[in-house]
Amino acid sequence: MRLAEDFGITPAVQDYMIRKADELTPHNPFEVRTLASSHVGYFSRPRVFAEALIDLL
Repeated sequence: MRLAEDFGITPAVQDYMIRKADELTPHNPFEVRTLASSHVGYFSRPRVFAEALIDLL
């Protein structure tokens, strides 16, 4: 999950980490969803986060 309003781990840093992880597993890249939330979005918007996870199944 990419958090678009995260100031602790900015979206640019998140994109870098995703890109580096995908380089390690090119046969299994991440499916990235963006949540309009801060770093605590998992707690402040749990329903949206849960729905995004369910969509991955």
